[in-house]
Amino acid sequence: MAQRGRKPLLPSPDAPGPEVVPTIIREIGTCADGTMIDVFDAAMNGARIDEARKICADCPAREMCQRYAIGNEPLGIWGGMTPGERAEIRLTTLLHTPEERRDAEELRIELGSGRLHEHIAAERGVSSRTLARWIVRDTASHESAA
Repeated sequence: MAQRGRKPLLPSPDAPGPEVVPTIIREIGTCADGTMIDVFDAAMNGARIDEARKICADCPAREMCQRYAIGNEPLGIWGGMTPGERAEIRLTTLLHTPEERRDAEELRIELGSGRLHEHIAAERGVSSRTLARWIVRDTASHESAA
């Protein structure tokens, strides 16, 4: 178990891989060119929420963006919705943050690379047995999801 305030040594084996923003949103979204990112970043602090909502109001990808963000984005304005508004719809916090998803996927790739599990465990500061238990739980969670 990780100490309070420290990042866990291993990600949750239940965390799926990272959810990538759907291509269609990145292609047709009003914000797709990335020039307005400062508006959405500032909106996270409450400073420019109305401005971010205006940008999203007429966006052709708004509904797709909202659906994606409700399930995947803990921060920022997405589809004109704040993190709090998305949390109310999902009725819970996200099970896994984007960082946890990325970390789990990186570990899965590392485990499949052919490197010795003992070396991977040592680099992550856990025992080989702990890593083996993680692999078993990861396999079981993916089999049950299929």
